[in-house]
Amino acid sequence: MKAYRSMRGLVARVLGFMAVASLPLGLSSSVGNAAEPAAVSRVAPQPPAAAQQSDAVARKAWNAQMSRIPVPKNGCFTATYPKIEWHEVQCGRPSPYRNLVGAGNDYVAETTGNYITSSTGKFVSPSSAGSETGLVFNTPPAVANIFTLQMNTQSPFNGSGVPFYPPLCTGLPQCSAWEQFVFSQTQGPAPTGNQQSASPGTTPALFIEYWLYNAGTTCPALPSWAISPTQPGPQWPVGGGGCVFNGPAVYVPPLTAAELPSVVMKATAGANDTVTLTTPTGMYVYSRPSVLDLSNNWTETEYNVFGDCCRSNANFTGPTNLVVNISLGDGFPAAPTCNPGVGTTGETNSLTLSGTPAVIPMLPEPSIEFTETNSSPTTESCSHSIGDTHLETFDGLLYDFQAAGDFVLAQADPDFVVQTRQVSGAPSWPLADLNHAVATQMGKSRVAICVLPTRLFVDGKPTDLGDGKSLSLPGGVKVYRGGNSYAVMRDGGDIVNAQINSNTANTWINVTVGVGRSATRNARGLVANHDGKVDELAARGGAVFAAPVSFANLYHPYADSWRVQPKETLLSPCGDRNIETGIAAKPFYAKDLDPKLAERARAVCAAHGVTEGPQLEACTLDTTVLGGEEAAKVFVRALPIRAELRPDLPLKRIEIKAIVRRP
Repeated sequence: MKAYRSMRGLVARVLGFMAVASLPLGLSSSVGNAAEPAAVSRVAPQPPAAAQQSDAVARKAWNAQMSRIPVPKNGCFTATYPKIEWHEVQCGRPSPYRNLVGAGNDYVAETTGNYITSSTGKFVSPSSAGSETGLVFNTPPAVANIFTLQMNTQSPFNGSGVPFYPPLCTGLPQCSAWEQFVFSQTQGPAPTGNQQSASPGTTPALFIEYWLYNAGTTCPALPSWAISPTQPGPQWPVGGGGCVFNGPAVYVPPLTAAELPSVVMKATAGANDTVTLTTPTGMYVYSRPSVLDLSNNWTETEYNVFGDCCRSNANFTGPTNLVVNISLGDGFPAAPTCNPGVGTTGETNSLTLSGTPAVIPMLPEPSIEFTETNSSPTTESCSHSIGDTHLETFDGLLYDFQAAGDFVLAQADPDFVVQTRQVSGAPSWPLADLNHAVATQMGKSRVAICVLPTRLFVDGKPTDLGDGKSLSLPGGVKVYRGGNSYAVMRDGGDIVNAQINSNTANTWINVTVGVGRSATRNARGLVANHDGKVDELAARGGAVFAAPVSFANLYHPYADSWRVQPKETLLSPCGDRNIETGIAAKPFYAKDLDPKLAERARAVCAAHGVTEGPQLEACTLDTTVLGGEEAAKVFVRALPIRAELRPDLPLKRIEIKAIVRRP
C-alpha cells in the first residue's frame, strides 16, 4: 500500500500507479563469493539465563543481540537461532526483473531534520494475515504466498520537493535516484542443495535495486561486484535516460502470508548499504558498497507487502489486518499526513488503508504506524486549520474562516471533540486571524495546547512533556511531543496534531484533525461538510448552506452556531477572559495584498514547490501576513483539495491530478 498526493477516498484495491514496462534486466547469472574464504563474526555465547526464557522471549533477545553485531564485510550472510554468529554464504545471481516505480496509496515516514541512516519496517500487534495469492512475474495463474516485502526511498523527490540527487547525477540537473530494499518470494535463481521454493524453478531472495532517472544518454558503469565475469559491462539502461540494476541476492527460505507479523526488515545507509531480514527461520543480510550515496539523500521510507514484481498485486482473500510500523534512525518523522498517495512502488496489494496514521516520536527511533485491512476498514480522513485560517474539510473543501473566537472545529459524539481559539491579526492585519490554542476531548481525557507562552494542559492541569516523550491517558489515549509538534491520538485513527510556528512577527498553531472510527459517528463542525457533500456546509442546528454561500450566512448563522458555548469549553486552561468574538469586515485574499508584497511572498512559496492553484494563493497570503518561510512550509505537502468556496461566488471545482513518475 501507499500514502499522500492522490485522490481522497480509498477503494478496496488502493494501489493505483503509473509505472514503466517490465522487462528482464539481463544481468549476471552467476555472481558469488565462492573464491573468498568464509567470514564469521562471533561474540560470547548467550548467557545460560536466555535458555530458560520462553521461546518467543528468547528469540526476541537473540534478534536484538544479532542486530547489534555488524557483518564482518560486504557480501551475503545468514544467522540461525540460537547461534550468535554470522555465516557468510554465496550470493545468488541478481533478479532479472524490475520491481517498478509507481505512484499509489500508502503512508510513508518522512524526516523533518537529519537524513535517515537506518529504517525498520514491521507488522506489529494486533496484525494477522489470512490467505494470499499472487502472480509469478505477473503471469497467471495465481499462486499461494507470492509477494514481496519492499522498503523504498523517496522517488524522485521527497515531500518537500527535494530530489534524491546522488554524485552519479553530477552535471545532470534533472537527474534523480531511487533505491529499493526487496525481499521476493520468486526472484532468486533455481534452488540448489536444501533450498526451497515458493514457485518451481525459483527461490526467495533478498537484495537491493538501484535506479537513476534522467541520467543522460549513457548509464554509468556498474560496480565491479555487480558484473558477471562472463558478461562484463554496463547492464542497466532502460531507455529514455533511465538506468536500473539489481544487486546479487541472498537466499531466504520461503515465507507464508501468515508469517508476515513475525518478519522484520531493516535497511542501513552509509559507506555500505545493508538490508537485513528477520524471519521465523533466522536472519539474512545483504551488504554492498553504497552506489547512490543514500546516507546523504534518504528522507522518506515506505514499507509494505506488495505483489511480486512487474506491477502485480498481492491479493489477500482471508481476513487480514496488518498494522504497519516504520521507524527511522537519525531522523524525526513529520506529523501524519492524511493524503495516502505518496507510495513509490508500482506493485500493489488488495488491502485498504484504515483510519489515519499515528506518529510515535519515541527516540532514538521515532516511527509512524497505520493499519491496512480487508475486513471492515474505517474511512481515512483528515482536515486542516492552518495559517490565516484556511480550513480544509474532511471531504476536501477549502475555505477561509477569518473570525475571532473559540470554535468547534470537529465533533463526533459522544467522545471526540476538537476546539480552536482564533485571534485577530490586528493591528497589522485586522482582516486576518490565526490559531492560538487547540483543545480536544478523547474519551474521558481533555488535552489543551496553548501559546504565548507555549504550554500543555491535561485534564486542566499544567503538564511538562519533554521533547520526544509521551504520556499515556485512560482509554488508550496518548499524547506525544516532537519538537514544536504535539499529537493527541488513540486507537482507531482519531488524532489531533498541533504544530506550533513562531517567528519575530507572529506565533500560531497549525491544526490537523484525523478521524478514523469517528468517521462513522457523524463528524461535524467547521471542517465537516453536510452529509459528505463538498458543496454544502451545515450549522450546528442542522441548517444547510449550499454553495454559493453568502458572506453574511457564512459568518452569522453558520459561524455563530459553531462558537463554543461556556458550558462546553475545553479551552479555559488557556485563559477564558476577554476572548475576542469578531469577524473580518470583508473577505481577505492574496489579491488584496500590496502587489510587491504578494510578488515576494509568491516567490517564497514557489521556491518551496507550491506553484499553482488555491493553495498557492493561500500560501502567498500567509507568507505575507504571518511572515517568514514557516508559513509557506505547511503548503508543501498540503492535502489535495476537491473544491474551493469563496463567499458570494460559485463553488470552484478542482481537478486532482494523478502523480506520474517516469524514469
